Amino acid sequence: MRKNPFLTTVAIWLGLMAVFVLLHFFYLLGHFTGANRVLVTDPLLLLLLWGLNHYLLKFKINFNLQLKFRQICQINSLPLILAFFFIIAIISQQTYTAAHFIDSLWLALAAALFEEFFFRGILLNNFLAKSANTYRNYLMAVFLSSFLFGLTHLVNLAAQSWSATLLQMANAFVLGIMLAALYLRTGKLGWPIFLPLYFRFYWDFA
Repeated sequence: MRKNPFLTTVAIWLGLMAVFVLLHFFYLLGHFTGANRVLVTDPLLLLLLWGLNHYLLKFKINFNLQLKFRQICQINSLPLILAFFFIIAIISQQTYTAAHFIDSLWLALAAALFEEFFFRGILLNNFLAKSANTYRNYLMAVFLSSFLFGLTHLVNLAAQSWSATLLQMANAFVLGIMLAALYLRTGKLGWPIFLPLYFRFYWDFA
């Protein structure tokens, strides 16, 4: 009997959110604050997810970026154009330091690896693995994983206003759809990791 893809996907998300909340409870007890918590939380959650997938879920997740140049231009044309302008904006800044550059890069890498492995690698694949191979189910998988991706940003409400949080959730939902489509088109998680990596790097660095 095929398990309900909606319920199992949401259950996995709720389980990880419970671990996330527990970690932040310990941060409060230890008075551990600041953006560097990402460098602790995201690698820990990524390790937990890797173990869950390796020993239980067993999804085959391809991390490489290997595509033909024509495919790269076709699939990643918009991200590559945005990346070009982001690089120009970074270079034009006169106030950045090497330490700030490295900190921003590590923060962006930690977040991108965890988020894409979880939302596209685990949640999206889980829904598809437990549902029939139809166009409708692909759409449902994309929208559900993207909705949960946006909803997860509700945790930022502790550090910002409702309006800023709702806008961030909406942006994350739209970005999640694009990343899910990119993953399904390429079959490689490397490209969905690469795209938010330089987005987040630019936002942290700028």
